[in-house]
Amino acid sequence: MWPTWYSACLKPNPAKRWKATGRPVSTRLRNEMDAVEHTEKRCGLCRGKRHTRRSCVAFTST
Repeated sequence: MWPTWYSACLKPNPAKRWKATGRPVSTRLRNEMDAVEHTEKRCGLCRGKRHTRRSCVAFTST
């Protein structure tokens, strides 16, 4: 069916292969619309500032 191919067999060199480490870098172009305003974190229970659910004084279990 296919004619016989007479040529050198090419194999890639595994030592020269570049291995990507870590998270892939995004290629998306960002603009000012994508900017996120940083807001202060709030407690998930009482919505108060400067503390979290773990250290919430209003809902401590006794």
